[in-house]
Amino acid sequence: MTKTTIASAPLRAGDAPTYAERPFVQIHLLRFIGLHNLNRDEAGQPKQANVGGVPRLRLSSQSQKRALRFSPAFQARLESLIGARTRRIGETIRAEIEARHATAAQSLSAADRLTLSHFIAEAFGKLEAAEKTNGRIQNKTLAFFSPFEEQRLKAFLVETLADAERIKAFLTLAAIPPEETAPAADADAGPEGAQDGPAQDDFSGTVLGATDMFGTPTAAPAAKAKAAEKSRKGGKPAPKPKRDEKAIGRAQGEIRAAVLNAADPGVDVALMGRMFADAHEFDRTAALHVAHAFTTHRAVAEDDFFSGMDDRSGADETGAGHIDTAFFGSGVYYQYLVLNRALLERNLGTGLAAEEKNALLRDTITALIEALPAAVPGGRQASFAAYPPVDFTLVEVGAEQPRSLAGAFAMPVSGEDLLNASIGSLLDYRARLNRIYGNGNAAAMMTTRMPAEIAEAVAARVPFGKADKKAEPCQGKKLPPSISREDLIALALTP
Repeated sequence: MTKTTIASAPLRAGDAPTYAERPFVQIHLLRFIGLHNLNRDEAGQPKQANVGGVPRLRLSSQSQKRALRFSPAFQARLESLIGARTRRIGETIRAEIEARHATAAQSLSAADRLTLSHFIAEAFGKLEAAEKTNGRIQNKTLAFFSPFEEQRLKAFLVETLADAERIKAFLTLAAIPPEETAPAADADAGPEGAQDGPAQDDFSGTVLGATDMFGTPTAAPAAKAKAAEKSRKGGKPAPKPKRDEKAIGRAQGEIRAAVLNAADPGVDVALMGRMFADAHEFDRTAALHVAHAFTTHRAVAEDDFFSGMDDRSGADETGAGHIDTAFFGSGVYYQYLVLNRALLERNLGTGLAAEEKNALLRDTITALIEALPAAVPGGRQASFAAYPPVDFTLVEVGAEQPRSLAGAFAMPVSGEDLLNASIGSLLDYRARLNRIYGNGNAAAMMTTRMPAEIAEAVAARVPFGKADKKAEPCQGKKLPPSISREDLIALALTP
């Protein structure tokens, strides 16, 4: 397996893919997962859903996509092109400013550096209060950044620190004059503990205890303190300072424009998509759609009471050192993914040479097919070691409207061999849909089962519903050819 970089080897003449006419790659997977708790809910149980009026176990779409991004095969081939989904971009900003502030165009105090970090981070989403994050600069929502955008962010910070006017403008917009607060009463204060005005530094003429919008200490002109004092003596409360939201919005829009891309070679952002609530021009429509996976048969979570022994308990001591309850489940899961290759090509942008972009497209699609067999969520793996291979893969390529085959399991499969029954049900249902609607897609499958076993499973498939028992099952229908993984990848790359 080779690792992809932007400086990819040129393709041979004629290798350039053109996916606009046949954009869709549909991938259907069946895999048996033994005892596991790969993706749990708020109660610690495996996630569940009712499908066809019957309880099933479920793996969320989000958990599958994260498993795919961090799978060894995906990382090995595309590591340098994988981004970060984080609320902590502010910590990256702060670290860069702290590392480079000595070369800034103007001297920046620790308070100024923190204020500047907060202001730039807020361009990518509202910030959490510092007391909720142990002092970290953290956005309230996750944002997805490509590695190229993080490079642009660092370049923007270098440029900002070299620009005294920009620093001054950002600090001015971030600053908030001090609020009127009553200090603690002391011996010299009046009967209500009121003082003539806020405490003032005799040397600098600034108000002590002033803070900016993030609670960072700042210095405000003494004139503001005198104005507040005059207002109070006149019996009127000082007007509450207001942020210049329009100016702040413009400045943070300029920050986003300097950092974010509408399209670039960050492959996971191009595949999974993203949304910025305040900057939709930088949204990416996901080229890869991933359905929630669910068991093809009835399945419920089970619980296990367990105990742990204390290795150093005395000989006269009885009982466990720890007791608790664990949850788990097992079953055959149906997974469904749709890749829009034409949209993936657009999402990767226009900044690459044609040969580089074509190579990146091919490697992204290849990495996706290679990664899926081992891409499972990572919950409770130390307790269950649930590393299941894929038992059945069906790939369809073409221009036909994507269609899930989840309907094959509206009536749960049953019997002693749930996996074979699931394969038979899926292929039988697909054949029925093809008989009604037609299907111009190219298709092939890869499976751990022998072709004779699959043909038998399809032939034995009980038609849907008791009233349909006399209907002729899809015997004799041509099944997709069974091929190797290399040939499956070649099919997914076919224009």
